[in-house]
Amino acid sequence: RKAVLNEGILTVTSGTITATGDYGRGIYNQVEGTVEIIGGTVSAKVSNGYGIYNNSTGEVTVKGGTVNAGIFNNSVGTVRIQEEGTVNGYTYGVYNNHTGIIIVSGGNVKSTSKDGYAIYNRGEGIVQIGGGIVSATGYNGTVYDIAGNTLELSLNETAITNNYGGLQGNIITADTKAPTLEAIRVTSPVYNETSKGVYKAGQEIIIEAEYTAGKENP
Repeated sequence: RKAVLNEGILTVTSGTITATGDYGRGIYNQVEGTVEIIGGTVSAKVSNGYGIYNNSTGEVTVKGGTVNAGIFNNSVGTVRIQEEGTVNGYTYGVYNNHTGIIIVSGGNVKSTSKDGYAIYNRGEGIVQIGGGIVSATGYNGTVYDIAGNTLELSLNETAITNNYGGLQGNIITADTKAPTLEAIRVTSPVYNETSKGVYKAGQEIIIEAEYTAGKENP
């Protein structure tokens, strides 16, 4: 079920890596392994596989090429999407399962399922979005923080888009050093469940106003 098992340093510059079976992993990154995708394509079966499965404390960087079927960050590792890297997921673009860190500073992360999420933060990890395009086409939020952790928006050149809900979570924090907050562009409403900030599409995002969950924003 693993097309490539990595326990050291793996760099992909071109070509194709594909896991064709059920529950396959294009690249399975074990222990302290390091994976860097510069070019080429890494794929798995979109319905139940992952292009890259980061199992432990390792690091995955996608700065070019394409990862299909998403990335699963299982433990305390770090996943970085940079430059021209593309991560295409079905239900999940990037799934952060425990206390790992997801950093998007460029590239493109997306989910194509009607009930999918571009980034799903399940455990007590941190999601930092400071650039690139993060998008989903379904009715759920593009970025979802189920555990009430921190979604750190660095407010550079980030586009967060969704046909329905934009951003879901319990705590959203903004980098107060940013000169303006208009660099985050949202093409649909931005939601979070219990803390701060509900905004209509097209508004500047100023994450400071208290609100009652379930009400329309002012």
